[in-house]
Amino acid sequence: MDQIRRVSDSEFKVALLTFTFREGDFYVVFSPSLDLTGYGEDKKGALESFTVVLEEFLKYSLKGNKLAENLLSLGWNFEEDEHPGELDHGIYCKDKTFISSLAEAEYSVYQEELVLESN
Repeated sequence: MDQIRRVSDSEFKVALLTFTFREGDFYVVFSPSLDLTGYGEDKKGALESFTVVLEEFLKYSLKGNKLAENLLSLGWNFEEDEHPGELDHGIYCKDKTFISSLAEAEYSVYQEELVLESN
């Protein structure tokens, strides 16, 4: 299950289901539950790019005090004492065409757990 949990005042633990696949000459890492994508010339580069995008999403959301609002707009649910959130249903993505195109691509699915420093 996808989760974003505050570990301390400055750290978050993020567990996400991501898809890694080739698109043309590049590898892509995609999180349907956050609608975020990273890419690179190899899988490692794509994951590093995705991590930067994820960190920027969190920083932007925290800076504007909009993390809960942004997660809710993406289909996340959370209890007040569980802030900021947990996705409570299966793979969710607003772009249904993209999800259906995954059936035609080579991909792998894995769980990522990242501890990110927030500023």
